[in-house]
Amino acid sequence: MSLRTLLFAHAAPVIRIGRRRPVTPDDMLPFDTRLEPTESERMLAAIPTDSIWRMLWHCYWSVGTPARRTLAIALGRLPLVLLSPLLLRWLLEHFHPEGLKCPKCGGKRGTQLALSGD
Repeated sequence: MSLRTLLFAHAAPVIRIGRRRPVTPDDMLPFDTRLEPTESERMLAAIPTDSIWRMLWHCYWSVGTPARRTLAIALGRLPLVLLSPLLLRWLLEHFHPEGLKCPKCGGKRGTQLALSGD
């Protein structure tokens, strides 16, 4: 996926038209043929279903580059999302070692702040 597509710069002509008059279906941008339902049916029909792992592997490679990149980013981000509570604890301990052990910081006052919504 190009940066132009990511930032919707390719839609500039339609936006220009929309400033002058209401946009109609005739003004629509060209449709990506990979998104056609018949095309996806054709791509996925040839995938073997004898093994779940083999099927997932073939699905991954048949969906196209934009979907593969999106999936790779999501899977690459997953460890950071799952480890974020531990990373936050490490960060707080690193910058203020006594910050997590302070008796005034937790307990009743923390519960009051949480319930007050402030």
